[in-house]
Amino acid sequence: MDTSDNPNSPDLQSLVAEIVSSYVRKNYVEPGDLSGVINTVYQSLLSVGKPPAPNPAVRISQSATRNYVVCLDCGWRGKTLTRHIRAKHGLNENDYRARWSLPSTHRLSATAYSEKRSAWAKQLGLAQSKTGVVEGAEAVQQQPEPEQAGLQIEPERQP
Repeated sequence: MDTSDNPNSPDLQSLVAEIVSSYVRKNYVEPGDLSGVINTVYQSLLSVGKPPAPNPAVRISQSATRNYVVCLDCGWRGKTLTRHIRAKHGLNENDYRARWSLPSTHRLSATAYSEKRSAWAKQLGLAQSKTGVVEGAEAVQQQPEPEQAGLQIEPERQP
């Protein structure tokens, strides 16, 4: 029983000893099981005052599907959770993932919704690759700068 992290460890140890001795006086405990009783009482006293671990509304493996995502806090279904968790639970994406011990790769938007938004962006010419060529839309010819085309620019005249 490690009590180095608890500032009230002498009080906690005396409480554990008092509870276990009272229990053993009234109930028969095998000598080999005594350490388990002590550990159970100690862990129970350590957890007093701490909030219980949250239970998700659905299993984590079922929270992200192709067509919708489910909020683990309340069970709400939607295409994306970002706005919902901010408005209803006061959390950002990182806080939500930390609350449920989710990896950073856990999806907070439905796969079909992300694919649809990606297709719209490509159709509108918003998605560009690293080379500057538009993917999924007609490539827009880039006009060279006048200096690069061999033209000289005259300074503006002031009246």
